[in-house]
Amino acid sequence: MNGIMPLRSNAESWAAVVRDNTEYPDTPYWNKWRSVISPLIDEAIKAGYDKLFRAGKSMHHILLSTIDHHGLREEPRVTLAVADNWKIHIHYSTANMYFGSAIQSQLVQPVEAFPVLTRYLQHLWTETVPEPIPEVLRKHDSKEIQ
Repeated sequence: MNGIMPLRSNAESWAAVVRDNTEYPDTPYWNKWRSVISPLIDEAIKAGYDKLFRAGKSMHHILLSTIDHHGLREEPRVTLAVADNWKIHIHYSTANMYFGSAIQSQLVQPVEAFPVLTRYLQHLWTETVPEPIPEVLRKHDSKEIQ
């Protein structure tokens, strides 16, 4: 191949991330990592977010965006990362988290992550898509978790 990833549908991009996560080694660290991040990814897919956003990876960060091409540059994105304390870092930024700072960031327990992720994805949608927030994103809104 010429180094350019083939364009995948949004749902296919999420499926590729799920597959990639299962290919990490069968070690205590990676098994714990999967046990932290996989339920959040599964819940987002079940909610239908895989129809609205593209998913990808940068090392072991999961990136969610509204772009229609492979390879983020300075486009807004939501990044999910598992922290050393097994919490989930949710970032809104325009840069790779290794090289730039987040515009907004929260460190949350895995059980608290879905409503926070939803709010970050709502923000991403309003910043990047000239259409109203889809019902699938609005129905999972939860204002009580900051």
